[in-house]
Amino acid sequence: MADLLGDPMFYVTLIILVILSVVTYLELKFVKRKRLERIENKVRVDDIYNQIVTSRAVSSAIKGQGRSTKEADMAILEADTAFSRGNYTDAKAAVERAKELLRNAKKDPDPSLQFDAMPQQPAKSKLPEECEVPFQETKKLPKNYLESKFLIGSVKDQVEQAARNGADVSLAKDSIKLAEDAFAREDYTEALKDALKAKKSLEGGEPVLEEKAKTKELASIEKVPAAVVVKPNLSKCEKCSMELYPDDMFCPKCGAKVERDIRCPRCANKLRVEDAYCRKCGLPLRSD
Repeated sequence: MADLLGDPMFYVTLIILVILSVVTYLELKFVKRKRLERIENKVRVDDIYNQIVTSRAVSSAIKGQGRSTKEADMAILEADTAFSRGNYTDAKAAVERAKELLRNAKKDPDPSLQFDAMPQQPAKSKLPEECEVPFQETKKLPKNYLESKFLIGSVKDQVEQAARNGADVSLAKDSIKLAEDAFAREDYTEALKDALKAKKSLEGGEPVLEEKAKTKELASIEKVPAAVVVKPNLSKCEKCSMELYPDDMFCPKCGAKVERDIRCPRCANKLRVEDAYCRKCGLPLRSD
């Protein structure tokens, strides 16, 4: 023991072990804290998603009772959009606002029930000096007004973000321009459709313009005339004189191949029956 205490290497080894123990402890503590943070973030995200789904279900139930939940629906849509972008703080704030609006909608009594509960009063004769107070009606917003307005603004932000990231957003910009024009002329349904098209193009859906171009190309191919049979169809086999049908490829008696002279209608190049394109000019062909 005295030899160990007098050996300098013993103290060096002891110091190294102490340092390693401290580093291991700190590293384990840091890793554990990071793991706990990841778990808490996942639980928070799941909680926000569940609140959005629950709020949407509660809104549907309240609407089924004849109450208006348009403001709450807009807040839910805002929360859903923020959640899809990964902005969980804004999504949490929006869903909390939606829950508060839904709670207020629950507290508001049903107007029809209030009217039924009112006591019936006998009608009074109208006096000449009585004056009528004009009834001010609440202006009802047009259909799809709020939805189109919100979606146009949201998609415009996404287009600007995608453009800054270097993405091709020309199709989305064209659709947003159409949506804004439709909104300006108060065609809110068409504006909503164009805004949805812009959103779909940003999310990687098939662009509308490409789809129209493909349809046009297919239509032009379908109008290409069939390959022309220059020589009339044979009625008899040239080898054994067996009667043949117009669509026979081989003689049913001797097995000889029935040769027909088929030419391209554009360049008169000789074709085979199975050819789908002309071997010389590339003209698409189809059989009648």
